[in-house]
Amino acid sequence: MPTSADSPVHLGPARLFPALPAEAAAQLERLGAVLAAVRPLKAKHLRDLPQAVSELSHALTDERGSGFSPDYMASPRFLTAYLSYFLPWNLYRLTRLFSGLALDLADGARITDLGSGPLTVPLALWLARPGLRGRALSFTCLDKSVGAMKAGLAIFHGLAGESPWRFHLVSGPATRLPRETADLVSAAFVLNEIAPPRRGRQAPDLERLAEQLARGLSPHSRLLVAEPGTRLAARRLSSLRHALIEHGISPLAPCTHAANCPLPGTGQSGWCHFNFDTMGAPNWLASLSAKAGLTKRNISLSFLAAAPGPVAGAPTMVRAVSEPFPLAGERYGVYGCAESGLVLLAGARERLPRPGEALTPAWPEAPQRDAKSGAAVIEVKEEPAKGRRMTGAKPGPRPAAKAGPRVGPRVGPKKEEPVKGREAAGPKPGPTPEHKAGAKPGRAPRQGPRPGPKPGRKPARKPEKK
Repeated sequence: MPTSADSPVHLGPARLFPALPAEAAAQLERLGAVLAAVRPLKAKHLRDLPQAVSELSHALTDERGSGFSPDYMASPRFLTAYLSYFLPWNLYRLTRLFSGLALDLADGARITDLGSGPLTVPLALWLARPGLRGRALSFTCLDKSVGAMKAGLAIFHGLAGESPWRFHLVSGPATRLPRETADLVSAAFVLNEIAPPRRGRQAPDLERLAEQLARGLSPHSRLLVAEPGTRLAARRLSSLRHALIEHGISPLAPCTHAANCPLPGTGQSGWCHFNFDTMGAPNWLASLSAKAGLTKRNISLSFLAAAPGPVAGAPTMVRAVSEPFPLAGERYGVYGCAESGLVLLAGARERLPRPGEALTPAWPEAPQRDAKSGAAVIEVKEEPAKGRRMTGAKPGPRPAAKAGPRVGPRVGPKKEEPVKGREAAGPKPGPTPEHKAGAKPGRAPRQGPRPGPKPGRKPARKPEKK
């Protein structure tokens, strides 16, 4: 187990998921040609590709239980479908994530990537962090599918050309860490695929996994775990977070604290994940998605960045974890996470943070409580540029709000989203907290028909498991 660093580790940036960098967008557009060169298709196979993508999506959504999935990457047809559709969408979401995180790896750094698949994490790092491309980084990639890793290596060389990055591909379980420590340990979309250790168990042994991860970190290492934006994946990630803290590994982002998670995804509680748009996604990918009947307007993600040592907490900082939703009196609300628990930021829509943004609002001495969620209600009264005390990059232009109100906070994607073969179906809408001006939070009079889906309605399709 690593020992704690001398000084506390610091929290992640105040703004997560920035807009896709123009250079990364250009490289993702070029990825289509690289894929065509790595996996050339005959005319009949090219015509079949949208159907193969659709079948793989439905198989991963409808035909898999909570245990292990079939090894679809062993099928040449489905591996091609995965590389052509699921991989680029995952690269898009991880590139957005990595662009907003401080992932500065020194020359000679070692990275262990668990459940690497077609080298999704190394490819996303190359896309998101151009400053790392000239450094001699060493990757140890573990996955049960050697064919997928070799395909990913060919894609990497097609994008990067000559590179000082070196790769060691290891066949085996994603949780079998090498003995040597690494500067960065990553695991993208692995927790949702770990089967219970034996029949009768409802979840994998995350305590043991946390212990293994802790042993793979040095005092100055970093850990990054990314998962689908589904309840099951987020619940496992929250459990792993708790276990890591027990082993001296503190969360850096998106958490603003090391206290209990207020959105663990257990029971009827919400779960921590973020939605963001697909602006800048390559045209060829949008075209393939449309042909497969899987058009994407937004995507979702849960993640945890962590490091050994005590966290340099910010008790009054709040991280927004939902999109704005209407309250009474032409006001809007955004759910947020703080050290004290769940927070409801309320105010004019243009003053509220977007999902993933953090701010330090003016906390009242005795905040009111939302009658439906129990969240502490904090008014955001100043414009973002004047009143938002942020520790990271300033937010860019806010996209225009879509017409029509939305019932409750959106805590899941509008459409099913791919995450390493998994379509993250939107969760059930939560209750709509509403407040009368100058009164204790409570139910406001209902006016007209309630827009949007009814609370408790199940999604049309089950979420994919990978």
